[in-house]
Amino acid sequence: MNLSNRLSFWFKLASRYPRVCEVVFVPIVLSIIFGIFLGRFLDGDHSAATWQDNTFLILPIFSFISKSFSSGQFPYWINSIAGGIPLYNTPQFSAIYPFYFLGFDLYVSPLSASIQVHFLTLFHVGILYLNTYIMLRIFQLPVIASILGASLLAFSVNTLQLIPWINIISPYSWFPLALGSVYLILENKRPKLGLLLGAVSFSLLITASPAHALIHLVYCTGFLFLTVLIVRRTDGYKLTASLRGLILLSGISILLSAPALIPSVISAKNMIRWVSASKAVIGHERIPLDCFVANQSQPKELANTFFPLNMKHEVGNSYLGVLPIFLVTFSLFKARRNWLIIPFLILGLYTLFSSTGEHLGLAYLNYRLPLWNKIREPERHLIIFNLTFCALSAFGFHHLTEWVKKSSDLDFKKHLVAFGVFMLAFLSSYYVRQSYKVRMPDSILIGSFLLFLAILLALRLKPRLNGIIFQGALAAIVISPQLWFPDTIPLIKDGDYFTEPNLRSHRILNEISKIDNIRSYRLIIQDDLPSTRWWSMNAVYYGLRTFQAYMNPLPYNQFQEVFFAFNAKNYFKLLGAKYYLCKSCNTIPLSDYQLEREIEGYKLYSTENARPHYFLVNQIAQTYTDSQDFWSKLKENDDYLHKVYIHANDLTKFSAWLGSNSKLEWEVLREAAAQNSLELILRTNARAMLVLNEYFNKDWTVKVNGESQRPIKVNLNQLGILLPKGTSQVHFEYYPSLFVWLLHLRKAVIFVLICYFSVIAFRNRSKVKDWFRKESGLEIPSALP
Repeated sequence: MNLSNRLSFWFKLASRYPRVCEVVFVPIVLSIIFGIFLGRFLDGDHSAATWQDNTFLILPIFSFISKSFSSGQFPYWINSIAGGIPLYNTPQFSAIYPFYFLGFDLYVSPLSASIQVHFLTLFHVGILYLNTYIMLRIFQLPVIASILGASLLAFSVNTLQLIPWINIISPYSWFPLALGSVYLILENKRPKLGLLLGAVSFSLLITASPAHALIHLVYCTGFLFLTVLIVRRTDGYKLTASLRGLILLSGISILLSAPALIPSVISAKNMIRWVSASKAVIGHERIPLDCFVANQSQPKELANTFFPLNMKHEVGNSYLGVLPIFLVTFSLFKARRNWLIIPFLILGLYTLFSSTGEHLGLAYLNYRLPLWNKIREPERHLIIFNLTFCALSAFGFHHLTEWVKKSSDLDFKKHLVAFGVFMLAFLSSYYVRQSYKVRMPDSILIGSFLLFLAILLALRLKPRLNGIIFQGALAAIVISPQLWFPDTIPLIKDGDYFTEPNLRSHRILNEISKIDNIRSYRLIIQDDLPSTRWWSMNAVYYGLRTFQAYMNPLPYNQFQEVFFAFNAKNYFKLLGAKYYLCKSCNTIPLSDYQLEREIEGYKLYSTENARPHYFLVNQIAQTYTDSQDFWSKLKENDDYLHKVYIHANDLTKFSAWLGSNSKLEWEVLREAAAQNSLELILRTNARAMLVLNEYFNKDWTVKVNGESQRPIKVNLNQLGILLPKGTSQVHFEYYPSLFVWLLHLRKAVIFVLICYFSVIAFRNRSKVKDWFRKESGLEIPSALP
């Protein structure tokens, strides 16, 4: 069988069984294209997870969470950084998102974590690729046009710009599927399918990170519904059905993602969030305008959409290329047949112009839009520009491959006008491009454009050539210029982990972790390179408890009381700072500290006057009214070593219990510690207070001899529990009850949804069979003889 006969055979097979061939062959085609663009980064020598935010934030936290799951504990909190902070309510990411694979022991060491997160990032680029293809197919575009649009987005410069942040690329990888499900609901043709896809994509997007992607999705969904409201204003039935479907989708999505979404929303008012190196906002404060417009582009730099100008980009890039913008121009001819074209064009242009910040004035509007004004840096909106314009490119490609079959003179003139508009924008951009260096030769962009036009005109003159081969060639020409773009994923050896200061930090922390009682106390670290915050994050790998963190956001009160209060005498020794690691050693007075050893030029000091992880007292030192009053009284003497400080409002309640002058004697009969709990059996010769040296939080629960007892805030931020004379069994547990309840609710909703869609499928099994026969051309054998 010669080549032409083989091709003829496969084309006949594809025309007879279109859905089967699509399900079988499209994933293969997508995988091949993925390998062409990103396969070179799968060799194990590259890593997108080597820069600062990964090395000193994502990777240590992922390692901690993974170890917690491996030990059978849920990582509700982390006791290693900032005196111990909750993790279940962070908007950075959620431990319940399944595709972080945190339940697997993948992130044991810093190096293995870097490699695994790199592969995880590329995995999510693959999810973005597949979901974009599905979205475009939902928009009723043909296969080749859908592959084209998905390839443009998945391998765009903007996507590669986001690759260093796994907690950004992960939620956005579900964004296209979420928009596709919204379209199905608004069209009201397959609302149940839209509801199913939406429930999956919305919940995964939110649990991956309930932050920017969710805000963008809310606004895009609202704008699409507003468009439908205008387009179908006379069709009340469809509008009501669409609104009902969106409300139902919103409710289900909130229930499925509630454990990630609701705690982060509730805790936001008590958080401090850094919006620049030196500025932060507290709670729901508005971001300072200068931070809101940081890294804004100049209007002339909109030419970057055509040519990859060598300009500063940190969290977004508007470059698409000459051919994709050319296709967007011709997508407008589809506007009458698909209502999505105009809203996608408006969304794309709005987010593109928003990247200019104050220059075009949109920053002042965005600054007043609820939720939207939580997103700093205008470049962050360019993901929406890229998604909408890549989709429009697919529409434009589909239109042109249909247009070559037509021969109307009027139609040709309309397209000539559109071509003229495009050339005006192209020449204007080319004029601006002369003032910049570019990251890709002009010959690649212009040459591919001319080649595309030549083949398109050839198909126009000979329409019979217009088939899958020539359409595939046209799509390849559109996508191929991206291959000449410089590599953006570095070699792992060039990342932050392999810098000598960071490697030295790990060696020193590894040595310190071998000290017998180190985990019963805390460690103060002073250094400039790496910073103390980075040291603290590295210490997570070794289970060392420190006072600082490279984490954003953080609980505001805890930040005030733990981060920078080193000048308060006795305070950090009360919090358990037995060890002090330093080089210049000028953060705290050394009068109570003795030099233990030197490690690679760093001095490790220790003191005997630090309080351990838990201790008992039976006397009150003094009362205090606020933190400043507490710190001033704490430094007067060493009462903290055998007495407790309580708030003035609690004096009458506990003075009788803690008024004994007899010497307190106590011993620990049994101790059992886990990630979220501590169980003690103690014997004491008098009534006393057991103080747990962890930061006080409402999520701590305590049982004494099997009975619940509310912990008391003592020593400004420690937990106190009253114990009777004799033997007592005490059980401390970090248990965020709301979060746990929401986890159970989520499981119940998943079970109900599975039952519902199973019943729907069973009741409509005959329709399912008919649909399968229609779409695939295959017969389903009956179960009956």
